[in-house]
Amino acid sequence: INGTWVNYTLKEFRELYAHLEVEGEKCSFVDFWIKQPDKLQYDSIEFVPFSSKTPANINSNIFNSFQPFKYDNHISINNENTSLFNNYYNNYFLKIINVLCNNEKESSEYFLNWISHIFQKPNELPRTNIFLTGQKGSGKSSISIIIQKLLNDKYFYSTENPDELFGQFNSNRENKLFLVLEEMTNLNAVKYSKQILRSTTSNEVNIRRMRTDCVTKNNRARIIGDSNDEKPIVLTSDNRRTVLFKCTTELKNNTEFWNIFNNDILENEKFMYYLFNKLINRDISKWCSTKIPITTVSKNVCNSNIPSLHRFLYTLKDKNYSPDVFIHAKKEDCIYYPRNKFRENYIRYCKNCGYSSEYHKICNITLKLTDLSILEKKPRILNVKSRPICYFIEVDKLIKKLEESTFKFNNNNDNDDNEDNQAVRNCNISSSDSDDELDEFPPHR
Repeated sequence: INGTWVNYTLKEFRELYAHLEVEGEKCSFVDFWIKQPDKLQYDSIEFVPFSSKTPANINSNIFNSFQPFKYDNHISINNENTSLFNNYYNNYFLKIINVLCNNEKESSEYFLNWISHIFQKPNELPRTNIFLTGQKGSGKSSISIIIQKLLNDKYFYSTENPDELFGQFNSNRENKLFLVLEEMTNLNAVKYSKQILRSTTSNEVNIRRMRTDCVTKNNRARIIGDSNDEKPIVLTSDNRRTVLFKCTTELKNNTEFWNIFNNDILENEKFMYYLFNKLINRDISKWCSTKIPITTVSKNVCNSNIPSLHRFLYTLKDKNYSPDVFIHAKKEDCIYYPRNKFRENYIRYCKNCGYSSEYHKICNITLKLTDLSILEKKPRILNVKSRPICYFIEVDKLIKKLEESTFKFNNNNDNDDNEDNQAVRNCNISSSDSDDELDEFPPHR
């Protein structure tokens, strides 16, 4: 009905066609139709999108509710239009892609392949999502408008409220190929981070409607988000699922460009066929969707999410230890850090650097350090009567562990390292002792 499949119960179907009769038959039309042995019937209904590049591989007893893409057929284009469309493609479509990707070639190539994948392999998830950040009016929503045009509205859904897609009732996302999260905030990014990740990687989705049972459907929806927020998505250093691009302001307030885009390009049906043909025939055979580009903005977001406790530990890298630290007698890369002094220096470090100190209690600090294989010990120390409780830290192993995980993108950020190390030197409880004097008080094994 109007391009949408509608489900009826047998009772509803009988009532809908109760007025129809079959000449010469005493039963109703519906009952007569049900008795026909050659009637068209299926065991189930599934959403299995396909294209001319990847035909649907589906059993004959399954009804496929997907309807082919409108522009997925070849039309002839005369030479005059070819020249015009090449101009539209190169100087407008590709220009938008480059602007959205901060003019980074690797990012632009990835984005083009990701978009092409939607039309070439609609039944296969790329298992990555894309988020765009940038100033208002920079053109972040333009690519979604193009994709909406190429897909048709029935396979596209856009919202500023993530709860419409990931909340208790989520029927809006059923049988969709493209979901847009508009104006994502950092608050929503944190709140819905797990749901976004799950939707990016799972082939199935549970659809919940009011007053009906939950049903499991195929999930083939790509996710793209846009935001004016600097951190529209939660990123960690081991991220393999989210690509974050920062848009330039080249096209901001460019009225002439956007007038041509909105009035001449989007409304030109033949160019839509031309663009679809370009995308569906783009070579993505060697493209690996999970080999995501590491953009400058994604590095910044990852580094801004580094816990302050990890930052403090990372300052041990240059081995310019606090005077409160005891160096192991036979292992110079191993230290004993008195527990109370560690806490005091950590809080002082956070204050000097402007970081939030997540842990103020020793018990919480100890728990987090245990996750990094840093344990409590009571070493015997020369010229020290009492045996203080210390954190035993194998510095080289710790730094390696941090660089492989937390500080994966921080190796080229020398300025930040220097600032953090300077903050540590400023936060020492005592500055009268030198590093040489520390060696006079090595702990015994």
